[in-house]
Amino acid sequence: MDEKILSSEKGYLARVEKVLDEELAKADAQKASLGEDLVANRKDIWDNLSDMDDYEQSSRQTQAELNSDRYVMLAKLLDRLGRQKDAPYFGKLDFGSSPQSRINLYLGLGQITDKEGNTYVVDWRAPVADLYYDHNLGEASYRAPKGEIKCTVFNKYQFGIKGGELQYAVDTSTTILDEVLLKELSKNASPVMRNIVSTIQAEQNKLIRASFGSDLLVQGVAGSGKTSIALHRIAYILYHSRSIIKPKEIWIVTPNKAFTAYIGNVLPELGEEMVPQCSMEELADLELKKVCARVSREEHLERLYSQEPSPERVKSMQYKSSVQFAKDIARFARRADQASFRPRDVVAGGYVCPKGTLEVLYYQRFAHYPAHERIELIAGYVERELADFFHAKVPSTLHFKIQEMVGSMYTRYDIFSLYRRMLRELAEKGAPVLLPDKQIALEKGFAGQPLPYEDVYGLALLKTLVEGSKLARKNKVKHLVVDEMQDYTPVQYAYLNQLFHCPKTVLGDMGQMADPYLNAGTLDTIKSYLGEDCRVEKLPTSYRSSYEITMFANRYAEERILPIDRHGEEPLVKTVVGDEVAEIQAQIDYAYAHGLESVAVICRDQQEARKVAAALQGKALLLLDGNTPYRGGTVVTTAFHVKGFEFDQVILPQADDEHYAGKWGKQLLYISCTRALHRLVLLR
Repeated sequence: MDEKILSSEKGYLARVEKVLDEELAKADAQKASLGEDLVANRKDIWDNLSDMDDYEQSSRQTQAELNSDRYVMLAKLLDRLGRQKDAPYFGKLDFGSSPQSRINLYLGLGQITDKEGNTYVVDWRAPVADLYYDHNLGEASYRAPKGEIKCTVFNKYQFGIKGGELQYAVDTSTTILDEVLLKELSKNASPVMRNIVSTIQAEQNKLIRASFGSDLLVQGVAGSGKTSIALHRIAYILYHSRSIIKPKEIWIVTPNKAFTAYIGNVLPELGEEMVPQCSMEELADLELKKVCARVSREEHLERLYSQEPSPERVKSMQYKSSVQFAKDIARFARRADQASFRPRDVVAGGYVCPKGTLEVLYYQRFAHYPAHERIELIAGYVERELADFFHAKVPSTLHFKIQEMVGSMYTRYDIFSLYRRMLRELAEKGAPVLLPDKQIALEKGFAGQPLPYEDVYGLALLKTLVEGSKLARKNKVKHLVVDEMQDYTPVQYAYLNQLFHCPKTVLGDMGQMADPYLNAGTLDTIKSYLGEDCRVEKLPTSYRSSYEITMFANRYAEERILPIDRHGEEPLVKTVVGDEVAEIQAQIDYAYAHGLESVAVICRDQQEARKVAAALQGKALLLLDGNTPYRGGTVVTTAFHVKGFEFDQVILPQADDEHYAGKWGKQLLYISCTRALHRLVLLR
């Protein structure tokens, strides 16, 4: 960009910074004034409560709540404007219907408008921003609320702004594999995920902006930006549907709490609240906390990686992760529910409530409630009908009689015993199932065995189908995001469908399954649990690793990864003679000496990781707990624990055919190698 244009851009940035300062000062003053009013009003309400009638109390309280909401909105605005002070915008779009009607729009994290209503920066989620992300120079169009707008893109610019200073400006005709993207990708890894608004690629943009009224299924290779897409998609949904969907009504199913912490900064950076997140483990805890103790996924995988299971258990796990098992549970649940509830006519004087009505209430109207609550709701229905019939209040004696009569129609079963009965029936029909120990522990630390991990979601699904689920009744989720889709079995997808009756965005990589036996199987299997209009998209390009690391990782990938043109060191494959830990330490030292800031030593299993961490004598964090957030620096871990994360350098000890044998070994190597941004070391 020539000096004249660069000077002009610096002038524009100075004007935007001035507007930001004015808006920050205005919002800060409003927030301070409103805060004082809130305190004074609440004190006044409290001091004069006895002198107010109900109407005045309600009116004053409502006004206080409205002011409180406005105070929160101002706090969020201040946070967003404060973030934009560092970098108010990242791109500029020069377009129009003709050369005589050209418009310059600057794109940033959020809209910036002065007190006269002049817009200086447009939100990256605005419809017109599609021109920036999806189109090269020339004829183009974008979809606005009033319909398709045709225009011509004359130029596009990208800016690097930090601390309010223009560091560079690039005149570009495309945002794909451009100079700014390569600058961003050349940076060191961050302990938390960054937003990607300045480098969103066309194939990512179409998924971010895809219709959120139907299901979206995304298969993306490692480093293709799947999780970033999901988070930016949430921000996009909230921007365009703020009147009908709130942040608390979008949920994300994540692998663990460490991953939750890793992605927790993205939505706030985009000016949105972080939405609720939960793991499948947490859902199981809520569903089964009063039923039994269970083996966690981490415990299950640790045992699986360190000791080969018996052939009988392998067959049982494979069956319990099949579509057939999910169907068998649903079939058994229908029979069990029908056997549990045996309605009959309710007769009282001239009033009759036929059993057919009770069946409709139990199996349809109240179907999403737990069974015991369904019975209470049916009893309440009968009581109201009876009161209407006789035009009189139902006396307490008859109230209790109705409760007893309806309650006697339901036979309560112990859900764990019911699950074992189902497995016995399946075994008798030839299914290769192993039954969990009959003496199951109710809580950890008590007598009995915890429920094996492969049975956890089968039991949870059966419980939900037979008894209903409080989780399903309480949640008001309008969109669900499921990350790491490949790690969930058909039974888990069937369970999620029972809990969340809403559109879903489901993302993952079928080449990164953490469990060789309990997994999704195929992309078509996952699709079968989504809506008929589900959109399926694939992302073949990795933006994480250098060209050399990506090409090396292709040796282990099931689907070929397309690299980007960012070059670095060739992966180092080194045969260790002598002390392997000393070599690991030498490679760690090399990384930091050459400007890298994060290193992951990724071991084959948890036992080996503990040995390496102990030998490094406190110089690295042992990251084997899904509850422990990653804070940067050096970690010793396993592939399972750092899926979705990225590091400047990755070191793989014992990376030989003996420790990484067969198809499963290749998959672990694929996961591990693709965590590296700039440098990869394999020790043999």
